[in-house]
Amino acid sequence: MSPAPEPEPVAARPAAQPQPPYAPPAASYATPPAHAYGPAYVPAYSPAPLTSKNGPAKASLILILIQVLGLGVIPVLLSGLDPMVMTLVSLVNVAMVIAAFVLAIVALRIAIRRPTKKRESIFALVVSSLMLVFLAVRLVIAFNTFTIDDALVENAIAEWAAQETGESFDVTCPPVPNVAAGDTFTCSATGNAGTQWQVEVTVGADGTATWMVVA
Repeated sequence: MSPAPEPEPVAARPAAQPQPPYAPPAASYATPPAHAYGPAYVPAYSPAPLTSKNGPAKASLILILIQVLGLGVIPVLLSGLDPMVMTLVSLVNVAMVIAAFVLAIVALRIAIRRPTKKRESIFALVVSSLMLVFLAVRLVIAFNTFTIDDALVENAIAEWAAQETGESFDVTCPPVPNVAAGDTFTCSATGNAGTQWQVEVTVGADGTATWMVVA
């Protein structure tokens, strides 16, 4: 029996080499062409020019002008008229000044938010504020001012003096149409028997008059 053939030698496979980690290819971007005005060109924007168009400011200034003219003209035109008419006119003046003050505030807000000149609105606000203070002082004085009827005071003093002395008195008081609480004035009282008095009249807080003989 013949011997079995020997197996042919098999060549050994080479060991697997480790593969490097995958890295994506770097992206390449083409450099854009330079702008015609240069790479550092930045467009410039000029601010909008300031405008003086501010309707509330102009309306406030018009009301202020009317008030300034009225302060000198209205008292002359209304002198001698009914006190109720003068009171109504005074209330209208106050309303106009308040309107001018409110319009000035609105105008200033518009001037801050928009490219509008602030000079007119600031001027209107300052002047209207001063006029409000002035009218407030006038109203306080007006509400504390009373109208004295000279003839009524003279008759009251004459009746009182007659009761005190039994004489008939002729009393003369100076013309004082408007007085405030605490004001005083002096009247002259002459009796038919030769009595002469100087009577000091004092205006009370409620507009009533009291008197006393001072000489």
